[in-house]
Amino acid sequence: ASFKGRMGDLKKYSTISKTSLNGNMELKNISLKLANQFYIYHNMSGKFETNGNDLEVQDLTGIYGKSDFRLNGEFKNLASFIFLPDQVLQGHADLQSRFINIKDFMARQISKEEKKSIESHLIFPAFLSFIFTIKTDKLIYGQFEAENITGQVEVEKTQAFLKNISMGTMSGQMILNGTISDAGSEQIRTVAHASLKGIDVKQCFIECDNFGQTYITDKYIQGRLDAEVDYSALLNKDYTIDTKSIVCDADLTIYDGNVNHFPQFIRLGKFLKVKSLDNINFSEYSNHIYIRNRTVEIPKMDIKSSAVNITLAG
Repeated sequence: ASFKGRMGDLKKYSTISKTSLNGNMELKNISLKLANQFYIYHNMSGKFETNGNDLEVQDLTGIYGKSDFRLNGEFKNLASFIFLPDQVLQGHADLQSRFINIKDFMARQISKEEKKSIESHLIFPAFLSFIFTIKTDKLIYGQFEAENITGQVEVEKTQAFLKNISMGTMSGQMILNGTISDAGSEQIRTVAHASLKGIDVKQCFIECDNFGQTYITDKYIQGRLDAEVDYSALLNKDYTIDTKSIVCDADLTIYDGNVNHFPQFIRLGKFLKVKSLDNINFSEYSNHIYIRNRTVEIPKMDIKSSAVNITLAG
């Protein structure tokens, strides 16, 4: 590596551009433990090359928890970020992975002092302005699973913007746009719009923890789903969902549906003396559904089924 310029020039905004750092470094199978990080980065290999004020990363691979990654990209403004206060590290990278468990990157080791003062466990650093183009074979978060994920994630001052994230999930396809940001009071705000096509309804309810409500759950419903969904919720400091905060506004169509042993229909069947309401099959059902305060709000809906034609609201 070589350095051109005067060391004093690194300390001033007006003169840092006069300096230049050029060189390269290669890592082979190293391990790295960062402060407050729960896991050790291991089997890390890759090449780094500096050219003036920028850093190029070539084939940086490694494993963190059970997640693996391969990173190629460029960091801008490196010297200014290292030597001058309040600078933003900028960059763009292609991130590839065979498997990612989101919870690997949420785990942190917090000292007793931090526990007293920390307001949020949001992991995006305020000094980073970065764009990731992602391609992942498989991703999991709790019960949620997805495959063949592509899209773009932009990290900007403790916020992450998800742009055109496409994935195969719940036996169908989903395109996701949204934001993750610091909500204060030890919580994180998530806001998203999702376009769903051919989703397995029962699997959707299971993987989304029944959307924080218990009125109609995965126990009672089956079918295939197309939908446009607006969703928002708060995550607690341990990244569990604050179910009281869930708001879900959806226009949906369910095909080849089945409602089996739904308690409300069973009680209605007893009142009408119609046993066939215990198990209802329907070819198609479209409606607008709103979930808030752990309650599902359903406007007037008509279900034409094998058992009976029903008009409901509530």
